[in-house]
Amino acid sequence: MLGRVKKILILSLCLSATASANSLTAHLPAGALATFETRHLGGALQRFEGLVGGVAEHFGGNARDAAELLSMFTPAVEGSIGDEGVLGVFAVGNGRGIFEPHLLAVSKLNADARALLPKLSTRNGKATIGKYTFVRQDDLFIGMTSTLVYASTNKTLLMNYLSRLNGKAAPTLAAAPAYATPTTQVGAQELRLFVNFSGIAKVARSALQAVMLPRLLSPIVDAVDTLGQVAAGVSTTSTGLSAVSAHVVNPDGRDTPLRQILTHTTPGFDVPRVIPADAEAVSVRACDPLTAQYTAHWLTRLDLFDPTGLLTDTQLAHHLERQSSYLADECAQVTLAGAGRASLTDTNPLGSLAYMVSYQKVRDEAAARAHMAEFAPLVNTTIRQAVQSGRQALNDAQARLKALGTEQAASLSELTSLLDDAKLGDVEYVYDFRDGYLVSALNRRALDAALRAPRALADEPAFRALNLTGAGAGFVYQPAPATPYAPADIRRALEKELAASPAAAFMEDDAQGLTAPMSSALADLLNRYGGSSTHTTVDGTVVLSKTNITYRW
Repeated sequence: MLGRVKKILILSLCLSATASANSLTAHLPAGALATFETRHLGGALQRFEGLVGGVAEHFGGNARDAAELLSMFTPAVEGSIGDEGVLGVFAVGNGRGIFEPHLLAVSKLNADARALLPKLSTRNGKATIGKYTFVRQDDLFIGMTSTLVYASTNKTLLMNYLSRLNGKAAPTLAAAPAYATPTTQVGAQELRLFVNFSGIAKVARSALQAVMLPRLLSPIVDAVDTLGQVAAGVSTTSTGLSAVSAHVVNPDGRDTPLRQILTHTTPGFDVPRVIPADAEAVSVRACDPLTAQYTAHWLTRLDLFDPTGLLTDTQLAHHLERQSSYLADECAQVTLAGAGRASLTDTNPLGSLAYMVSYQKVRDEAAARAHMAEFAPLVNTTIRQAVQSGRQALNDAQARLKALGTEQAASLSELTSLLDDAKLGDVEYVYDFRDGYLVSALNRRALDAALRAPRALADEPAFRALNLTGAGAGFVYQPAPATPYAPADIRRALEKELAASPAAAFMEDDAQGLTAPMSSALADLLNRYGGSSTHTTVDGTVVLSKTNITYRW
């Protein structure tokens, strides 16, 4: 137990510190499959402290005392955890041609942070690489100096890191183009993530060759390889949050259609002129017309493994290929007004479909109308057949589990309830056309609401001021709620959930009485949100997205 506590504490310190592209990663071995980094979290901790203090006011008494305790602890965290750290996932060969994932965590350390760490035991001996030493504790290899702590699940990986730290000339992560290109675009952030899909594909290909399955699954690996690398980061600001992501698509990836889809752009977006002005969330992208054909290609492959024959019977792939002939390159997913509040009271998981609408620009409306007259009934038939197949499979599995007397049968009954006709009654693929766009939904009410909207998003001054509709790969827009959330509405939703809970009968009055302050606190947190926007551009094979979120700390 103590060994686990030590591991958790050391890894936490490594994670809670921060990493910049020119410091700790300058000595990490090249070839990381993924990293998680943090940088200068002092400002974020102070804002979080203020947020917790504000929310605690809704609970009063002991909650305020807890917030004050947190405020006392925050400076100690800022001063003791250090200012740089990184956790990396690496593929390490096992000597038999198979690569296994292993972790390497490194953090800068000051005197206060060092005092928090348990003393390393040397009863199993210690190893030295230059001026750095490490020991083995349980399944971790750990070492520290007066300014650094490092830990790894693999001895060789840690030794490779320490040898570079000693000055050995060897490839490093910071200098590797696969890492440097996306992270340079993202820049220094309080939190940053990096994923090397091409590296993961390389490891997967090696593993598949070892089990003699490379040809069958190679298209999947090719697609993952084509994804390239992604880096994303987020930082708090005085007005909320800012985030940046950079997706470097692999120019040498074998999945050429996927590369084309990922990097597609359009000179400008016109779809806001047909989207309702009061939409709660809007996600628009430049969708290459090849997308439908590409999806059809994967459905054809999936058909080989479909035991129900559903894809073959419905010829869904064939119809998607036909869509490529008349669809243009603008797509939008829209959440209509009222969705947020409806989620507080609607117990049907499919209820959100009444507020979801899709838009696709068409370049040949006559062809689109002719095909959709065939396609829509087919989609509805496919939905019904898929539901029937899923319901039958769940019922069969539940019957087998009941026969075995296992408790999992009850959990399956909950899944089966999701396919009840009462919950699926409103699910229907419907469509119409408006000003050159195919508008579709899985609920008639959603489609009607979208088509009846009196004002368009393009006419809203707040939206126009953001200049999101210019050339690029897409944008996301989510304004602040038109009406603040009321604690009473949230309280009714919480009490409804609690009443339906099996544990409701065992709850004490004090626990049930927390719904009022909890509702007030949740309303406060929700109403602090002031809107967000994201704009995505493409430069060669680099897809760059920048996000701003307004939030009152």
